Amino acid sequence: MVILIYNQEVFIIVKKLNLTKKLTLFIVGLAILSVASAHAVSDEKSVHISIFLPPSSEIGIEKIGEWDKINMDECGYLLSPGKPMMPLKRVLIELPPYAEYYGIEFSTVEKMELKGNYRIIPSPEIILPSSIEKTEKLHEEWERNYLNTYSSDDVYPGEIGKVKGFLTKGNKNYVIVDIYPFQYHPASGKLFYHSHIDVRIIYTYTLSETKTRDETYNYIIITSKNLYDAIISTDFIGWKSSLGYRIKIVNVTDELISEQEGKDLAQKIRNFLRNYYEIWGIKYVLIVGDYTTVPMRYCYPYGEVPTDAYYADLSFSDEKSWDSDGDGRYGEYGEDNPDFKAEVYVGRIPTNDIEKIKYTLNKIVSFEKDTGEWKKSALHAGAILFFENQDNSGYPFVDGARGLNAIEEDFMNGWNVSHYSEQEGIMPSSYKWNALNEEAFTNDWRNGEYAIVNWEGHGAPSGVSRLIWQWDDGDGVPEGRNEIRQPSFFNTYSNVDDDYPSIVFAVSCNVGRPEPDEYGNLGIKMLTDPTFGCGVAVLSATRGAAVSAEFPPYAGAEGFCYFFNKYIIEKNASVGEALYEGKFEVHSEYAWEHYLEYQNLFDYNLYGDPSMKLIRNPPKIEIIEPDNYIYVFDFKLLPFFKPLIFGKKVVEVQASPDTEKVEFYIDNKLQYVDEIPPYEWTWEKFAFGKYEIRVIAYNGDGRKAEDSMEVFKIF
Repeated sequence: MVILIYNQEVFIIVKKLNLTKKLTLFIVGLAILSVASAHAVSDEKSVHISIFLPPSSEIGIEKIGEWDKINMDECGYLLSPGKPMMPLKRVLIELPPYAEYYGIEFSTVEKMELKGNYRIIPSPEIILPSSIEKTEKLHEEWERNYLNTYSSDDVYPGEIGKVKGFLTKGNKNYVIVDIYPFQYHPASGKLFYHSHIDVRIIYTYTLSETKTRDETYNYIIITSKNLYDAIISTDFIGWKSSLGYRIKIVNVTDELISEQEGKDLAQKIRNFLRNYYEIWGIKYVLIVGDYTTVPMRYCYPYGEVPTDAYYADLSFSDEKSWDSDGDGRYGEYGEDNPDFKAEVYVGRIPTNDIEKIKYTLNKIVSFEKDTGEWKKSALHAGAILFFENQDNSGYPFVDGARGLNAIEEDFMNGWNVSHYSEQEGIMPSSYKWNALNEEAFTNDWRNGEYAIVNWEGHGAPSGVSRLIWQWDDGDGVPEGRNEIRQPSFFNTYSNVDDDYPSIVFAVSCNVGRPEPDEYGNLGIKMLTDPTFGCGVAVLSATRGAAVSAEFPPYAGAEGFCYFFNKYIIEKNASVGEALYEGKFEVHSEYAWEHYLEYQNLFDYNLYGDPSMKLIRNPPKIEIIEPDNYIYVFDFKLLPFFKPLIFGKKVVEVQASPDTEKVEFYIDNKLQYVDEIPPYEWTWEKFAFGKYEIRVIAYNGDGRKAEDSMEVFKIF
């Protein structure tokens, strides 16, 4: 990377994309930016970033029937139903301290037309399994987009970049930017590649109040006074404190909340969190109480959707994000601007029943203390979500087992997995798993020991069901209730217990609905009912959960489930982090340009403790560079009995996946803190003699591990 500075503008030229850091471009520490002037608003300044993408020879274009699909390593796709599926790369660009975003400009430096005539594959259709009527409208929308786009030669996408949101992490502020390296002319088949794109971010310096940490609390519980005693009477506070969490309980009537500005209680709670999450170092927020005690925010991407994600995305005030158009209807698609990147991870114990609160909190403690082998066992149930051409819709066959199979193949090698798929009817699943029905599935869950349960099926507040094409009237089309049966395979009356409660991810509509239902609320009952209690954390939708007609791409609710399992298994993330980071990864890489993208992001909430982990492991860290060699300006020359360094050297470490941050020390003096992998620091200061490099890794529990080595440094 080459850095050029001219007229107080910083030019950063990236020669190779650091994909493991999501192309995070650091701009901190450059004194030329006149940080000293941050005491008042100054003239506009800008940051220039040049992004060099791989040469066209490294781009893969795959032939799929009549269509062409562009493949770029570690890029996602712009998914607007019926329009061309074009690669995108989301990047986080860090602003200087005290900088406030003002605007952005994109420009192409190098552009070329790829030889040939291309038929870029259209983005898949969206399916809302809970509603045949809405699914038919979605199909009509897909066809309309397809005809309008592919009959035109207007360039698509019409821009090469877009700001998608903002992120604050500690004292660092980021702009979230999407880069579109390809532009396509559908009617003529012309395809253009932008291999070098310049980004100019305009910002101003603003008055920034110094924030000090007289108190630190990384775990906040928000509840009501009448539930306080239930919380402190459990083992939960003591257990979490023993793991290193610094806990503070805040009642909704406390001045910390009641004195905040806000039109309603939800806004006051969010403003409390916005004002204190940096000062206190808040990472986790547990809400104890149902939606009437600590309100969910009702959002309106299309219909009404209650969500706790409102308390997680804290980057900007309501007036600049969740209700940026000021009409009092939060989260409107295309009108409001939540960025969906969580500053804190939120979970909820969704009950006001004191005994159920005690039961749930103690169950969570027991789960975390258990280190048995059953923690590597999973139970899967995949129902049919949609039959091919169901009700003459023109849709493809959508089998819920497909997403679960991807999880098994990609993340559960060496696990004990029991799985069920639809084996009845005219059009059964192609996955020859155990036959799915309520008796088989619930008996297995009750008698087995499963740490994770994932399912895909048709949902309602009180249960989930299968689709069976029972018979055909002779036209070869599965139609209506006369031909299609929809029996339950799990519901609020099923025979299960809490001997080995599971982390449950439900790819189903309405399982997490917070409002009371006549037949019970499945998501709430799994977590809080001692007579049922098969879940220790429940990830579910408060309203309809939309899925893609094809998988991959890893879009929709199935994508949430896929990446949740990736984070919880591969990265040992907490359930809260796995949910919010998993959702954001889908939103970053496979976002639909559609209101159902917002609905899904609002929909999926956590009932349970956001800090809970599948397995509690201490962090690990090892210095991998320098090694026992002679180095000259970071170039490795010859083996030596200890590292001998001339000039600058990049210190690199390897840390366990759940590492939150790494501190770099020279002779016990802190030099740098890195919060984004790969963890590294460039030692540039002049030095002469023998020194100790020491690194400390911290995980989300506050536990730490360290490594050290002696080196000789000259210059």
